[in-house]
Amino acid sequence: MNIVILIIDAISYNYSWLKSKDHFPYLNTISENFLNFHNHYGVSNGTRNNLATILSGLPPSLHKTMNRKNSFRNNKYYNIQKILGTKGYYTLYFGTQPLFHSEKKGDNLDFSDAIYLSPSMADYYIPGLKFNNFVINHHEKIKNKTHFCIYHYTDVHAPFEPPKVKFKNTKKINYFLAKNFHHIIKRYFWLKIQRIFSKKVKEVLNNYPHLVENSFPLGQNISLERYPLNKKFYHEVWNTKKLYEDYIQMHKNASNYQDKSIKEILEYFKKNSKNTLFLMLADHGNSDLIDPEKRKKEGILLKDLVHVPLSIFSFDEEINRRLKLHGDIYDLTSHADIFNTILNLLTDVNLKKETNSSNYIQDLLNIENINRYIFSEFNDLRSGKGRSDRGEIKMFNLNEEYLFNMSSSDEISDILEKKNILNNFDKKDYEKYFTYKSEFNNKIKEIKKFLSDNRII
Repeated sequence: MNIVILIIDAISYNYSWLKSKDHFPYLNTISENFLNFHNHYGVSNGTRNNLATILSGLPPSLHKTMNRKNSFRNNKYYNIQKILGTKGYYTLYFGTQPLFHSEKKGDNLDFSDAIYLSPSMADYYIPGLKFNNFVINHHEKIKNKTHFCIYHYTDVHAPFEPPKVKFKNTKKINYFLAKNFHHIIKRYFWLKIQRIFSKKVKEVLNNYPHLVENSFPLGQNISLERYPLNKKFYHEVWNTKKLYEDYIQMHKNASNYQDKSIKEILEYFKKNSKNTLFLMLADHGNSDLIDPEKRKKEGILLKDLVHVPLSIFSFDEEINRRLKLHGDIYDLTSHADIFNTILNLLTDVNLKKETNSSNYIQDLLNIENINRYIFSEFNDLRSGKGRSDRGEIKMFNLNEEYLFNMSSSDEISDILEKKNILNNFDKKDYEKYFTYKSEFNNKIKEIKKFLSDNRII
């Protein structure tokens, strides 16, 4: 069986195809034919930490990939792409979201290929409908191989810049732009100078020649979220609230565009995905829709920011019948469960059964109702938009949660010690966290030994 994961970046559940037909009209309709997970959670606020968990089943405190300074090679346990590679699978990460930060040049991170179409999805944004052309061209080359592929879409990640529809139904923003037309002229000439004379831009375009026709180098001419209008724009969004509703409309426009691009790629896959299972999910929620003051006060691991959509489906009727890929799941699930699910499907290794670990990991296609907790963990020395000024660990299920704050760092410990907790906490809450996390960590070591003893890793 082949596996294709479609990551749709920065989609909070409440604005997703599982909740909002206004944002994803096509996907909302077609998802009625999928197996949908309505209480699915990411493990942090960023792409790298969540992707590392999807690939390993580990929380960030164990795989150690928290931010751009952390390498995926910090993971001393295991990952699914390496396991499948030894089983003869062609494995692929393919996106405009680069994974090469903090990595050695040419390191494919245990994938057969790790292909990045740009050095920055923000500064060299490739719209989804154009990205589809790259996806199709590459998939045509490998579709007859046994494969595990990740295709990563970023149209709803800020800044919201889908072509043609960006400012649809935003009258107040259009008036704001008219009042600040001189700033647009200023940006126009700044971009001209950068694109003609900047050595850095020239180097990027030499390394990625396809960006000339498929992206907006350094952003579009009219870009509210960039220099020189960004500060004034965000003041009107979050401080005066004058542009807040139009800003939310911009997000909706980007979501509608993403819906259109995913519709197109699914139409392709309907005809080109024999014996293939699809997982379509968001890596994390959209922090740019939350007031910066709220993020600073309440943290970056708000449930709205880690609650994400997940759908599993196939265009192969035999797979649909056998795996029963239809319906709605409301049990608590996590990105950490994806590793175990894929391992069970493609290697016939049932970790829950073999290691008696059902209290800690799940198979998404065979969920047991258990009293489990999942972890969301974050730490990063970088400050600024979308980030709080502290590290956070949250252990939670659908009924309760435990939050512990720590000093900002580019690292996070396997288990947080009492002395390092900044916020007020109940002693019993900490003991519950410490006990469960200790048992969880020990179970992961047991799983690693089992996989090693059976020559799976």
